[in-house]
Amino acid sequence: MTTLNGNYVGKALPQQKKGEGFGYFNFGVTLALAIGPFLSLHLSSTFSFQTLSQIAGVFALISILLSVSATKEVAPDSTVSASSQVPLLNQRLSWKKLLVPIITILLVTIPYSGLTGFLTLFQQARHLGDLSFFFVINAIFGFVVQLFVGRLSDAKSLRFVLIPAGCSLFLGLLLVQLTTTETQFFVYVGAAFFGLGFGSCTPLIQSWFNKLFPHNMAHVANFAYYNSFDMGMLLGSVIFGVLPAFSGYGNIYGVALLFIALMILLLFFTRSKKKHIVKS
Repeated sequence: MTTLNGNYVGKALPQQKKGEGFGYFNFGVTLALAIGPFLSLHLSSTFSFQTLSQIAGVFALISILLSVSATKEVAPDSTVSASSQVPLLNQRLSWKKLLVPIITILLVTIPYSGLTGFLTLFQQARHLGDLSFFFVINAIFGFVVQLFVGRLSDAKSLRFVLIPAGCSLFLGLLLVQLTTTETQFFVYVGAAFFGLGFGSCTPLIQSWFNKLFPHNMAHVANFAYYNSFDMGMLLGSVIFGVLPAFSGYGNIYGVALLFIALMILLLFFTRSKKKHIVKS
């Protein structure tokens, strides 16, 4: 469903507005992912599991009805020339261009998977108190930044926003890694920076994927984005699941910092060698 929705959004947006459009799209996704678990936990104390399933079914039905009402084909983007509306097999250059954004989203999602999946074990290894508010703070800042980050990238460039976003991710992870029993507040400050970084990166990288393909291939761009995102989450679980055998859970985020550093360096390198890929 997310891939299909992303495809529709990609086709509906003109090239010069993809950053802003995907920012709002991801804002909606983030809002839904926040409201869903909240409603589930809140209603579970009042209603049975069967009733909750029926409520979820109602939301699913509403989603289907909205999808049916939006099946009308989106008009082609007037900024895209007719010559660019070509078959998939002729888009070899676009496929080559995908390598950089694929690596970028992997370098973002691998540490994100490790951070969110192993924070409880990190907490135990460092003898810290309850860190559950990390996720609340992270979600709030990621939620808010998506309201304006896309518009900023359209006005400037993807690189103009992605590199500071990467630095925010790095600082957030660094603060988490430096947390001790005396400096537990570092985790919450780190959550804010990490939320700003991750909330900026995801919609902008998705718009980057979509800008590399012509209007009639938005489905390919979003398929590549979501599969790369899922692959990063999977690799993060594997890497940070094995890593503690060598370094312990208390030091795993030091390794995660390397992935973010590589992402920032990749964007600098890409600009110097292939400006046309990064600049929107």
